Amino acid sequence: MKILLLSHISEAYAPTFPFLEYLKNRGYEIDYIFHPLANTSIAESIYKQYSASSEKQIKIKKYASPINNLQYLNHFFLNLKWLAANGRKYDIIFGLNCINCFSGIILKFFGKTKKVVYYTVDYSTQRFDNYLLNKAYLFLDKFCARHSDFTFSVSERIREVRKKQGLEEKRNILQPNGVHLNKIPSKSRIVSYPIKVVYAGHLTKSKGIHLFLEALSLLKNKNNFILDIFGNGPYKENLSKKIKNYGLSEIAFMRGNLPNEILLEKFPDYDIGIALYNLDDQFNYYCDPVKIKEYIGAKNIILVSNVPEIAEKIENLGIGFKIKNEVSDILKKMEFFENTENILKMRKNFNSLDIDINWKNLYDKNLNIIKNEK
Repeated sequence: MKILLLSHISEAYAPTFPFLEYLKNRGYEIDYIFHPLANTSIAESIYKQYSASSEKQIKIKKYASPINNLQYLNHFFLNLKWLAANGRKYDIIFGLNCINCFSGIILKFFGKTKKVVYYTVDYSTQRFDNYLLNKAYLFLDKFCARHSDFTFSVSERIREVRKKQGLEEKRNILQPNGVHLNKIPSKSRIVSYPIKVVYAGHLTKSKGIHLFLEALSLLKNKNNFILDIFGNGPYKENLSKKIKNYGLSEIAFMRGNLPNEILLEKFPDYDIGIALYNLDDQFNYYCDPVKIKEYIGAKNIILVSNVPEIAEKIENLGIGFKIKNEVSDILKKMEFFENTENILKMRKNFNSLDIDINWKNLYDKNLNIIKNEK
């Protein structure tokens, strides 16, 4: 098969790069165009072709100034410009976000593909502060859902949005996020003091790390814990100041941004993973956090807020707690974890998990549906 993958990217790894890796491993011919998201450090759009384990760069556009929201329109035209004259046709075009899916729909109209898949990696009713820009986003999102051949949605909550938009069931496909289980080492583990806690991801206020720091500062025996924070983002400096102001400099550390493969190797060294999403970013309500899947793969007990859909499942499986975004609630759970026997008991629940989080299995299932549908 020949596949075209159109996506915007940031410093975050998933789901764009796991999907690209999966397609390469399946041996498909792949053209892909990646553009930078707004407010990231990435400063170029690239167009590459992959075939028979060989990759070559076709086009590149570098940006002198940071990407802003208005640049997305330019990315749409860049997709069409780069692809219109390449003389290639595709079996499937995957558009990750509505700008890229709309490009795919236009290309299909001109005979460049047989099928277009709208891969919805997140969703929000309030994506942009600008009223007109947000209305345009919502219109385009709905248009792409209705006019693509299939939609991939990372959560049931987004699938519900698609149902309300009138999308028929067979085109409305759940495509949850996953993890490369083969990249997470299996380690024999004990639990000892200090109990090791990890956060990894984009550093924004909506990830709730500041609440965890405040709770940690209130613990009587705070030195029973050590916290490592991996990642980068607009809230990094604020978090560094809070660590200093709360007197946590000896037990809480900003570890910087690391490649995903290195993080996956490190996660089994930790006892607890934190994922305290809040609604400062509304799309957290619709998300399927990749880091939670990676914590599961590494057998980290998970402290998750009650915002994302997966929170209830985490608690029902006995591998973590669904909590309120309140310092008092976080504090109670940390006091519970101070007894290492509680961590050991919960860790045993990973041995009987009935949940498939392997990227390969998740993609295999849905790609077969698309390929076989006439």
